[in-house]
Amino acid sequence: MKVANIVVSVPPLSPNDTIGTALTVMHARNVDIAPVADRQNGPVGAVTRNDLLSALRGGAFMTATIADRISRVAESLSPDDEIAGLPGAGVPALVLDGDGALVGVVSLEAYAEALRACITEFRAEVSSIMNSAECGIIAIDENGIIVVVNRLAEDLLGIRSIESIGRHILDVIPNTRLMEIMKSGKPLTGQTFQGRSAPLLVNYAPVIRDGRVVGAVSVFQDFSRVEEISHELGIVKGLNRELESIIHSSYDGIWITDAGGRVLDINEA
Repeated sequence: MKVANIVVSVPPLSPNDTIGTALTVMHARNVDIAPVADRQNGPVGAVTRNDLLSALRGGAFMTATIADRISRVAESLSPDDEIAGLPGAGVPALVLDGDGALVGVVSLEAYAEALRACITEFRAEVSSIMNSAECGIIAIDENGIIVVVNRLAEDLLGIRSIESIGRHILDVIPNTRLMEIMKSGKPLTGQTFQGRSAPLLVNYAPVIRDGRVVGAVSVFQDFSRVEEISHELGIVKGLNRELESIIHSSYDGIWITDAGGRVLDINEA
């Protein structure tokens, strides 16, 4: 989502406009900032609702001008800026196009709503990716609270994500080693764990942020499926060895290339 999706057009105020006029304009447009422009010299800055309310609390009258309340805006937003990349301290803000012309404003409330929408969309995307994985995934935060349970994890362990997320991992899966990983901060691979109806092959890993362990994740799959794939791989390797033996024992010359003409094998004949 971009700034252009939440920008609100607000007519510039004059430095001679009153605090009452400025607050009325902001209320009408449901924003907390308004641009200020000098008719002769063009844009000069902006006034915010917080600054104006602070002035009133300090004893200013509604009829006082906003001239002394103008913030000289050094930075502004572009309509093409991504919402998720904006620093919260930079809002509310004016929005200018590439030529420096005023497009409108972004209020703190609109930014917060847009940021929530971005977070919701991101979570939905991550959930789709997790549920598309061909392995079970469970993740916990630094307090041992479950934060992720994908669809295959539900099937392999016989649990439900809606009932598990938000609970302590040991209350849901008492025999997991996730809490050990939290304490050690080291991964653990090739472990076995009894699932609902079959043994599982499990890999554990800590989640590290800024050099600190903030969680842990386990990735697992049906051990019988791993054995099946291993068996199939063994068959393919055996067939490949038999084919090589046939090629290299033939009395006829055999030259094998791929579709691009690259040589893959040549026998001794």
